[in-house]
Amino acid sequence: MGQKNYQELPFTTAEELLRAVTPMPVLKTGTPYPRFIFRGQSDASWDLVPTALRRKPSDDVTTTAIRWIDPRGLDSTWDGQVFAEFHLLRLFIEACDRSVIPVPGDSFEFRKAWMDDQISEVSSAYRFPSRWPFPAHLSALAFAQHHGIPTRLLDWSHSAIVAAYFAAAGVLDEKQPSTGCIALWALNIELLHIYPAIEVVQMPGAHSERLGAQRALFTVLRDQQVRGTNVRATSLDAALASSNEDRFRPKPLWKLTLPKSEALRLVYLCHINGVDAAAVYPNAEGAARATKEQLAWLRTDPRTGRNATDHESSAGVSG
Repeated sequence: MGQKNYQELPFTTAEELLRAVTPMPVLKTGTPYPRFIFRGQSDASWDLVPTALRRKPSDDVTTTAIRWIDPRGLDSTWDGQVFAEFHLLRLFIEACDRSVIPVPGDSFEFRKAWMDDQISEVSSAYRFPSRWPFPAHLSALAFAQHHGIPTRLLDWSHSAIVAAYFAAAGVLDEKQPSTGCIALWALNIELLHIYPAIEVVQMPGAHSERLGAQRALFTVLRDQQVRGTNVRATSLDAALASSNEDRFRPKPLWKLTLPKSEALRLVYLCHINGVDAAAVYPNAEGAARATKEQLAWLRTDPRTGRNATDHESSAGVSG
């Protein structure tokens, strides 16, 4: 097993995890003024790969974006990947037109110059896949990403509590009994100048309600991608294995893990810190989700006679 490109810190209780990142992250950075962003994942075994480039465990051929565009299997090459992502964005914008929904960055000039892949500048991404996505597409891609369209963007948040909420809330949606761990990733972007392939994308919060409510931003990994070669997505942590970094400096990435059995307690703790589904999805759907979450953490566990609001309900915490 190769050396990890991040520092891993295991926690046993939701309280311990939150104390490590709020109000200030207690992580040794090697920089005087660290700037952290956070990402929550409901399964600690998942790689840091954006949705468009993910594969099912049983499918080592096609990525998510290609399966959406062509279930029969568009060639899983980097130029085919760019084709799938570009046309998913175009279909999303066309659907927004039918729903009379404005898309950030959209305009007549944008569509004429950047949403026609017959134009040489746009089609150059098929010949040189590393050019995708172009800066002109990032606003629309960020909006699409926050509404469920797979893109090349990887979601992060300026808020550790928001990221912790997403990690824990994902466990509540699982149909099978929860085993394993969740992960809260912390990235010190103060050090990213050492890794030029990793680009931080910060969009105005006013571009969408969700973007602002989640204090969201994104990373894009512009690693080497060659036309005609098979897609092999590089996870963000693997991209940190840069040859020109200071090997004695701490890695800028941390992985904080917590047993999934603590997820419900963590959802409750996020709620009392002002973060729940109603806060991160500011609409009626979010309010309904928040109601269901509250019923879940108020429900008494027949094995213990307690619920997630009880301090004693957390493993390893004494009364």
